[in-house]
Amino acid sequence: MLKRGQAFKYINMKFVCRFYRDMTFKILQLENGAPVSGPPVKVERHSAPVLSVAIDPNEEYVVSVGCDGCAYVWTMTGKQLHVWDKLFPSSNDISNSSILCRPSWHPQDGKFIAIPGHQQVIAYARGTWNQNRVFKSSSVSFIY
Repeated sequence: MLKRGQAFKYINMKFVCRFYRDMTFKILQLENGAPVSGPPVKVERHSAPVLSVAIDPNEEYVVSVGCDGCAYVWTMTGKQLHVWDKLFPSSNDISNSSILCRPSWHPQDGKFIAIPGHQQVIAYARGTWNQNRVFKSSSVSFIY
């Protein structure tokens, strides 16, 4: 279990996202594996700790999911573009969350973002952020 002040990381070749138990995450741009000068972009919007973040393969967007049951789409500069709320029951801490909720972009072109919830995974279309597909199974009680 994380102690206060510890952070998770999400890394791709050009960006690092660090998310904290204090409901924020930061986006740090890299060049040749080293941080680009200037402060990281601090993103604050969740009303409970951030569970996970995912950077799209085109490096235009980042999705954050929090214990508040919400998922947000952001630009890499921290501008909020969309929110989905009530995706799963909210909690006040990562250790109390009923779901890990790891969003995942389509690996080749980021055409869709898949966000798990209880008993289903919903795929949303890039750009419009409209629901495109729902994947569910009656034999699965929880999807992590």
